[in-house]
Amino acid sequence: MKISVITVCYNSGAVIEKTIQSAVSQTYEDYEYIIIDGASKDNTIDIINKYKDRISKIISEKDKGIYDAMNKGVANASGDYIIFLNADDVFLHENVLKFASEKMTDSRDLYYGDLIFLEKKDGKINNRRQDNVNYVYLCGGMLFHPAIFASKKLFEKIGLFDIQYKIAADYDWILRALVKNRATCSYLDMPITIFAQGEGVSSNTENKCFQKQERISVQRKYFSKIMIVVSNFWYKSMRTTLSFPIIKDILKIIFLKGRGK
Repeated sequence: MKISVITVCYNSGAVIEKTIQSAVSQTYEDYEYIIIDGASKDNTIDIINKYKDRISKIISEKDKGIYDAMNKGVANASGDYIIFLNADDVFLHENVLKFASEKMTDSRDLYYGDLIFLEKKDGKINNRRQDNVNYVYLCGGMLFHPAIFASKKLFEKIGLFDIQYKIAADYDWILRALVKNRATCSYLDMPITIFAQGEGVSSNTENKCFQKQERISVQRKYFSKIMIVVSNFWYKSMRTTLSFPIIKDILKIIFLKGRGK
Protein backbone atom coordinates (compact mmCIF):
# COMPACT_ATOMS: atom_id res chain seq x y z
CA MET A 1 0.00 0.00 0.00
CA LYS A 2 1.52 3.24 -1.16
CA ILE A 3 0.97 6.47 0.82
CA SER A 4 1.30 9.95 -0.64
CA VAL A 5 2.37 12.68 1.81
CA ILE A 6 1.61 16.16 0.49
CA THR A 7 2.85 19.50 1.82
CA VAL A 8 1.48 22.75 0.39
CA CYS A 9 3.30 25.96 1.22
CA TYR A 10 3.82 29.61 0.41
CA ASN A 11 6.53 31.84 1.89
CA SER A 12 7.14 29.20 4.55
CA GLY A 13 10.90 29.55 4.84
CA ALA A 14 10.76 29.99 8.61
CA VAL A 15 8.97 26.69 9.23
CA ILE A 16 9.19 24.40 6.20
CA GLU A 17 12.44 22.62 7.03
CA LYS A 18 11.17 20.81 10.11
CA THR A 19 8.14 19.67 8.12
CA ILE A 20 10.32 18.29 5.33
CA GLN A 21 12.61 16.56 7.81
CA SER A 22 9.63 14.93 9.48
CA ALA A 23 8.33 13.64 6.16
CA VAL A 24 11.57 12.33 4.67
CA SER A 25 12.60 10.60 7.90
CA GLN A 26 9.63 8.20 7.92
CA THR A 27 10.71 4.57 8.21
CA TYR A 28 7.81 3.27 6.11
CA GLU A 29 9.21 2.38 2.70
CA ASP A 30 6.26 2.56 0.32
CA TYR A 31 5.50 6.27 0.30
CA GLU A 32 6.12 9.36 -1.77
CA TYR A 33 6.55 12.96 -0.68
CA ILE A 34 5.14 15.79 -2.77
CA ILE A 35 5.56 19.51 -2.16
CA ILE A 36 3.32 22.08 -3.83
CA ASP A 37 4.69 25.60 -3.45
CA GLY A 38 2.76 28.68 -4.49
CA ALA A 39 5.75 30.42 -6.08
CA SER A 40 7.19 31.60 -2.77
CA LYS A 41 9.14 34.85 -2.71
CA ASP A 42 11.23 34.04 0.35
CA ASN A 43 13.80 31.25 0.81
CA THR A 44 11.25 28.40 0.83
CA ILE A 45 12.45 26.92 -2.48
CA ASP A 46 16.09 27.11 -1.38
CA ILE A 47 15.24 25.02 1.67
CA ILE A 48 13.14 22.58 -0.36
CA ASN A 49 15.97 22.09 -2.84
CA LYS A 50 18.30 21.03 -0.01
CA TYR A 51 16.17 17.87 0.20
CA LYS A 52 15.23 17.45 -3.47
CA ASP A 53 16.88 14.04 -3.69
CA ARG A 54 14.46 12.79 -1.04
CA ILE A 55 11.35 14.49 -2.37
CA SER A 56 9.35 12.67 -5.04
CA LYS A 57 7.92 15.72 -6.75
CA ILE A 58 8.30 19.49 -6.35
CA ILE A 59 5.93 21.93 -8.03
CA SER A 60 6.41 25.67 -7.59
CA GLU A 61 3.92 27.89 -9.37
CA LYS A 62 1.21 30.40 -8.62
CA ASP A 63 -2.10 29.02 -7.44
CA LYS A 64 -5.55 30.20 -6.44
CA GLY A 65 -5.12 29.51 -2.74
CA ILE A 66 -4.37 26.69 -0.34
CA TYR A 67 -7.12 24.37 -1.59
CA ASP A 68 -6.11 24.83 -5.21
CA ALA A 69 -2.60 23.81 -4.14
CA MET A 70 -3.99 20.79 -2.27
CA ASN A 71 -5.93 19.78 -5.38
CA LYS A 72 -2.70 19.93 -7.39
CA GLY A 73 -1.14 17.63 -4.82
CA VAL A 74 -3.95 15.11 -5.16
CA ALA A 75 -3.74 15.25 -8.95
CA ASN A 76 -0.02 14.47 -8.80
CA ALA A 77 -0.29 11.75 -6.15
CA SER A 78 0.20 8.12 -7.13
CA GLY A 79 -0.42 6.60 -3.72
CA ASP A 80 -3.37 4.51 -2.61
CA TYR A 81 -3.89 6.87 0.33
CA ILE A 82 -3.17 10.58 0.73
CA ILE A 83 -2.33 12.60 3.82
CA PHE A 84 -1.59 16.32 4.02
CA LEU A 85 1.28 17.48 6.22
CA ASN A 86 0.94 21.25 6.50
CA ALA A 87 3.97 23.52 6.46
CA ASP A 88 4.92 24.06 10.14
CA ASP A 89 3.40 20.71 11.17
CA VAL A 90 5.25 17.46 11.82
CA PHE A 91 4.42 13.80 12.20
CA LEU A 92 4.51 12.70 15.82
CA HIS A 93 7.52 10.44 15.17
CA GLU A 94 9.37 8.68 12.37
CA ASN A 95 7.20 5.54 12.55
CA VAL A 96 3.80 7.19 12.07
CA LEU A 97 3.27 5.96 8.52
CA LYS A 98 4.53 2.49 9.43
CA PHE A 99 2.24 2.11 12.44
CA ALA A 100 -0.74 3.62 10.62
CA SER A 101 -0.30 1.34 7.61
CA GLU A 102 -0.34 -1.70 9.89
CA LYS A 103 -3.84 -0.66 11.04
CA MET A 104 -5.12 0.17 7.55
CA THR A 105 -6.01 -3.38 6.59
CA ASP A 106 -9.66 -3.35 5.54
CA SER A 107 -9.63 -1.04 2.49
CA ARG A 108 -11.75 1.75 3.97
CA ASP A 109 -12.27 4.96 2.00
CA LEU A 110 -10.82 6.97 4.83
CA TYR A 111 -8.79 6.38 7.98
CA TYR A 112 -8.27 8.97 10.68
CA GLY A 113 -6.31 9.31 13.89
CA ASP A 114 -5.76 11.97 16.53
CA LEU A 115 -4.25 15.41 16.16
CA ILE A 116 -1.99 17.01 18.74
CA PHE A 117 -2.44 20.77 18.93
CA LEU A 118 0.65 22.77 19.83
CA GLU A 119 -0.11 26.34 20.89
CA LYS A 120 2.86 28.31 19.66
CA LYS A 121 2.26 31.24 22.00
CA ASP A 122 2.69 29.34 25.26
CA GLY A 123 3.84 25.84 24.24
CA LYS A 124 0.73 24.12 25.59
CA ILE A 125 -0.31 20.88 23.91
CA ASN A 126 -3.68 19.21 23.59
CA ASN A 127 -4.26 15.76 22.16
CA ARG A 128 -7.55 16.05 20.27
CA ARG A 129 -8.97 12.55 20.16
CA GLN A 130 -11.38 11.79 17.35
CA ASP A 131 -12.72 8.49 18.62
CA ASN A 132 -16.40 9.43 18.70
CA VAL A 133 -17.10 10.65 15.18
CA ASN A 134 -20.76 10.54 14.14
CA TYR A 135 -23.24 12.85 12.41
CA VAL A 136 -23.65 14.89 15.58
CA TYR A 137 -19.91 15.45 15.79
CA LEU A 138 -19.55 16.19 12.08
CA CYS A 139 -22.30 18.79 12.10
CA GLY A 140 -20.83 20.76 14.99
CA GLY A 141 -17.20 19.67 14.85
CA MET A 142 -14.54 18.69 12.36
CA LEU A 143 -12.33 15.81 11.28
CA PHE A 144 -8.88 17.36 10.97
CA HIS A 145 -7.27 16.72 7.58
CA PRO A 146 -3.67 16.52 8.93
CA ALA A 147 -4.75 13.32 10.70
CA ILE A 148 -6.64 11.77 7.78
CA PHE A 149 -5.54 9.16 5.27
CA ALA A 150 -7.99 9.46 2.37
CA SER A 151 -7.97 7.01 -0.51
CA LYS A 152 -7.13 8.35 -3.96
CA LYS A 153 -10.19 6.48 -5.23
CA LEU A 154 -12.38 8.52 -2.89
CA PHE A 155 -11.10 11.76 -4.41
CA GLU A 156 -11.77 10.31 -7.85
CA LYS A 157 -15.31 9.38 -6.82
CA ILE A 158 -16.50 12.53 -5.03
CA GLY A 159 -14.19 15.19 -6.44
CA LEU A 160 -11.52 17.53 -5.12
CA PHE A 161 -11.68 20.42 -2.66
CA ASP A 162 -14.14 23.14 -3.67
CA ILE A 163 -11.99 26.24 -4.13
CA GLN A 164 -14.95 28.59 -3.79
CA TYR A 165 -14.30 28.14 -0.06
CA LYS A 166 -11.18 29.90 1.19
CA ILE A 167 -11.03 28.35 4.68
CA ALA A 168 -13.68 25.62 4.99
CA ALA A 169 -13.14 23.54 1.84
CA ASP A 170 -11.72 20.66 3.88
CA TYR A 171 -14.84 20.68 6.06
CA ASP A 172 -17.00 20.64 2.92
CA TRP A 173 -15.00 17.73 1.50
CA ILE A 174 -15.31 15.68 4.69
CA LEU A 175 -19.09 16.16 4.79
CA ARG A 176 -19.35 15.39 1.07
CA ALA A 177 -17.47 12.17 1.71
CA LEU A 178 -19.05 10.94 4.93
CA VAL A 179 -22.54 12.44 4.92
CA LYS A 180 -23.50 12.71 1.27
CA ASN A 181 -21.56 9.78 -0.20
CA ARG A 182 -21.47 7.47 2.83
CA ALA A 183 -17.74 6.86 2.56
CA THR A 184 -16.47 4.06 4.79
CA CYS A 185 -14.07 5.10 7.52
CA SER A 186 -12.15 3.70 10.46
CA TYR A 187 -10.49 5.21 13.54
CA LEU A 188 -6.80 4.35 13.92
CA ASP A 189 -6.63 5.16 17.65
CA MET A 190 -3.21 6.80 17.48
CA PRO A 191 -1.89 10.37 17.23
CA ILE A 192 -0.73 11.24 13.74
CA THR A 193 0.43 14.84 13.50
CA ILE A 194 1.50 17.74 15.72
CA PHE A 195 -0.44 20.74 14.48
CA ALA A 196 1.17 24.13 15.09
CA GLN A 197 -1.66 26.42 16.12
CA GLY A 198 -1.50 30.19 16.05
CA GLU A 199 -0.23 31.30 12.65
CA GLY A 200 -2.32 29.47 10.07
CA VAL A 201 -4.79 30.83 7.54
CA SER A 202 -7.69 30.53 10.00
CA SER A 203 -5.91 31.96 13.03
CA ASN A 204 -6.46 35.72 12.91
CA THR A 205 -9.71 37.31 14.04
CA GLU A 206 -10.86 38.38 10.59
CA ASN A 207 -10.33 34.92 9.16
CA LYS A 208 -12.10 33.30 12.10
CA CYS A 209 -15.21 35.35 11.35
CA PHE A 210 -14.97 34.42 7.68
CA GLN A 211 -14.43 30.78 8.61
CA LYS A 212 -17.58 30.81 10.74
CA GLN A 213 -19.58 32.14 7.79
CA GLU A 214 -18.18 29.50 5.46
CA ARG A 215 -18.86 26.70 7.98
CA ILE A 216 -22.49 27.78 8.26
CA SER A 217 -22.76 27.76 4.47
CA VAL A 218 -21.29 24.25 4.34
CA GLN A 219 -23.50 22.95 7.15
CA ARG A 220 -26.61 24.10 5.33
CA LYS A 221 -25.62 22.02 2.29
CA TYR A 222 -25.68 18.75 4.20
CA PHE A 223 -27.84 19.13 7.31
CA SER A 224 -31.32 20.34 8.21
CA LYS A 225 -31.70 23.55 10.24
CA ILE A 226 -32.80 21.71 13.36
CA MET A 227 -29.85 19.33 13.05
CA ILE A 228 -27.46 22.26 12.94
CA VAL A 229 -28.99 23.98 15.97
CA VAL A 230 -29.17 20.88 18.15
CA SER A 231 -25.78 19.53 17.09
CA ASN A 232 -24.01 22.84 17.72
CA PHE A 233 -25.58 22.94 21.17
CA TRP A 234 -24.45 19.39 21.88
CA TYR A 235 -20.94 20.05 20.56
CA LYS A 236 -20.51 23.17 22.68
CA SER A 237 -21.79 21.33 25.74
CA MET A 238 -19.20 18.59 25.25
CA ARG A 239 -16.44 21.20 25.39
CA THR A 240 -17.61 22.30 28.84
CA THR A 241 -18.36 20.36 32.01
CA LEU A 242 -21.91 19.70 30.81
CA SER A 243 -23.09 16.63 28.96
CA PHE A 244 -26.42 15.93 27.29
CA PRO A 245 -26.45 12.27 26.16
CA ILE A 246 -30.16 12.40 25.38
CA ILE A 247 -29.46 14.75 22.49
CA LYS A 248 -27.70 11.91 20.66
CA ASP A 249 -30.91 9.91 20.78
CA ILE A 250 -32.96 12.87 19.59
CA LEU A 251 -30.66 13.41 16.64
CA LYS A 252 -31.11 9.83 15.47
CA ILE A 253 -34.65 10.65 14.38
CA ILE A 254 -33.84 14.04 12.82
CA PHE A 255 -33.80 14.07 9.06
CA LEU A 256 -30.40 14.91 7.56
CA LYS A 257 -30.87 17.19 4.62
CA GLY A 258 -28.00 15.70 2.67
CA ARG A 259 -28.65 12.08 3.57
CA GLY A 260 -28.86 9.70 0.68
CA LYS A 261 -28.31 12.32 -2.02
